[in-house]
Amino acid sequence: MDGREGDYEGTGSGTVSAFTHALAAAGVEVAIVDFAEEAAVAAGPGATAYAQCRVGDEVRWGRGRTRPPSRRRSRRCCPR
Repeated sequence: MDGREGDYEGTGSGTVSAFTHALAAAGVEVAIVDFAEEAAVAAGPGATAYAQCRVGDEVRWGRGRTRPPSRRRSRRCCPR
């Protein structure tokens, strides 16, 4: 995101739509091309989500892992 950092919030019907709305609030239009999620039984509680994102002409894959509510963090999945 051009080296910008900040805290942005988004709302939606689920985590992915809230994520794209938060990025839109930061001025980054993201289209989710593909998405998959899997439980992380061997790695402990939570799940890992994979998203193929289109930002402008670039398409990238990103990954995020959910954690118990007390330890959740957001991770970027778009080009800088």
